[in-house]
Amino acid sequence: AGGQDEIGYYSPDEKGVLQYTSLKNLIPKDQNKFTDIWDIEVYKEAVFFRSWDRIFEYKDQAIQAYKANTGWQFMKLADDKLIAQDKGKGLFQFVYNGWEPLRAENPVPDFEITGIVALNNDSLLISTLQNGLFTLFNGVLTPKKTTADNRFTQNHIYSFERINSTEFAAGTTSEGCLVINNSGDIIQQIALPEGLQNNNVLCIFL
Repeated sequence: AGGQDEIGYYSPDEKGVLQYTSLKNLIPKDQNKFTDIWDIEVYKEAVFFRSWDRIFEYKDQAIQAYKANTGWQFMKLADDKLIAQDKGKGLFQFVYNGWEPLRAENPVPDFEITGIVALNNDSLLISTLQNGLFTLFNGVLTPKKTTADNRFTQNHIYSFERINSTEFAAGTTSEGCLVINNSGDIIQQIALPEGLQNNNVLCIFL
């Protein structure tokens, strides 16, 4: 779990009631003041917590902090790759106890990434807040055209997940959840008429 200036975990006591344990005491003193935790990922026997100015790695009862160059905007585990976006320096991948720039011909996208999912052939499908979808393959970012491009641009993609081998779900700011197929066609919309309490979908979990 992560909050404002706090990270930790929940575990059940002898009665099965979840109890919170803070991990903040493990953070080096010069790194233990931070703002909101936005993303949490479990990767290779470690837990990573992303705040704006640093990413914490919790492993073997110790915590290491990785400072951002300009600001960590996003972090996601996709296809056994832990990827993060730095606002000014672009995409990074966690490799051998450190963050290395992700090899790309255009490695510093001028848009905010909101989702990364794995595709076939070692490629990634990336959602952005205001610029629709992109594919990343062999170091090249390419726009992914869909029939929902105008709706994605106007309503923004806040969250994005792969449902199965042919379907993807995009959570938007005002049109609920749009489900698209590999060809980029909208095959379903889940919004207020379908039972959502709010058309603003901040997060999707499969």
